[in-house]
Formats: sequence, structure tokens, C-alpha cells
Amino acid sequence: MAGMRRRTLLHRLALGAVSTAAIPGWASAASDHSAVLAAADVHRGAARRGVSWTLTITPPRGAPEALFVQTRGGDFLAEYLSPARANGQRILRRGRNMWFVDPDALLVRPVTPREHLLGSAALGDIASDRWTSDYSVADAQSEGNLLVFTLVARSRQATYDKVILTVDRTTGTAVNIEMRTPVDDTVLKTALMQYRDAAFDGKIIRQISISRGGEITSLVYSDVEFGPLAPSVFLPENALAA
Repeated sequence: MAGMRRRTLLHRLALGAVSTAAIPGWASAASDHSAVLAAADVHRGAARRGVSWTLTITPPRGAPEALFVQTRGGDFLAEYLSPARANGQRILRRGRNMWFVDPDALLVRPVTPREHLLGSAALGDIASDRWTSDYSVADAQSEGNLLVFTLVARSRQATYDKVILTVDRTTGTAVNIEMRTPVDDTVLKTALMQYRDAAFDGKIIRQISISRGGEITSLVYSDVEFGPLAPSVFLPENALAA
């Protein structure tokens, strides 16, 4: 049963002894990069005021899964609506910590770094790693209207060790992600992101298409609603309440 449940769930920059503060333009560039990544986080769902949606995950094989998601800033709570065997199970993220919650079994347990990667849509894909808090900028290149970031994980709690993230300057949205291995730079999978217009923050995520080994998993975000969410929503003891 534990295996079944598990399956249902998805650099700092070192410059020797020289301080980056002494490099002309570095502080300004770093600040600009942080602002770009923060905006991209918001468009993907890290709204400061709170946002909820229904997330439908369609894997290349097997039945779709549906979750009701509430998120605010770096906090995230998702409850499975289907399939029936997972109904009521929850994924909770608060800061860099993530838990699996099963109210029927009165179970709250931490999600291990290895479990972050399970499934065609990994838990980190579902719970949305935050680029501003989970990763550091190792490199940033400008390509016309695009900014291409090389991001490296700040801790083992991040889902991927290395990410190549492309952000559209004109909309502030992330449009493409490559998840890579840190040693040989192998591409594990890629993701294309699409957005819809929103009354708040201009754009909000509509769909993510994740490609791995030629197979596509789609994450579709619907019934999006903006509104304040209390911090207590994201406490493990409250997530356990049926």
C-alpha cells in the first residue's frame, strides 16, 4: 500500500577571495536576476495573497489524477480528488520542507529527497520548487527578449540539482525548463509552460507539458481563484484534519 501511495504522489558564485560586492555592476545584476525569478515564481503560483486551483495530471500511461491545490508564497497544500485509492491524501509544503499526509491513517511523514523525483510528474513538479528560495543563480545569459538562467540547488530538498530556466522578459514568465544532472549535464526532462491572463499579477500558469524519454505528461491548471489564505492552512497538524 505504501508503494501504491508513493506512486500516486509527483553556488553560491565563488570568485576566489574577491567579494562580489567589489565587482562593478554585480550587485545590480544579482538584484535584477532575483526580481526576474521572483516574478516568474508568482506567475507559476507563488502569489503572496494566495491562490487555489484544480490540477489535472495526465501521464503518458494510466488514468489521470486530480488535486485541489492551495498555495501562498512558498507554502503549498494539495489534496487528491482522484483516483479513488488516493482520495483525501495530501502533499504539504512549507518553506523547503515537504510532507505526505494521510488523514485516514492519521499519518504525517516527511517526503525524502528521493521521493521528490518519483512519478512522471515528480512531487517537486506538483508542489512547484521556488526558483528564488530553492536555487542559486550560477549563470545568466541574455538572448534577445529571453533570459536563460543556470540554477543550482541550495539544498537536498530541491527536486533537481541543476535547472536551465528560460524566462520571457516581456511577460515575466518562465517558458522553458531543462532539468539536468549536476555531474555530466544530462537532460533528465524538459518542461514547456503556458499561461492565461489573470486579474492579479497579469499572468498565471495554465499548463505545463513535461517531456521525458519522448513521453509527455501534462499538468493542467483550472478553476483558478485568488484570495487570502491563512498561514494555519499550511500547518501539518491542520492538514491532517479530515
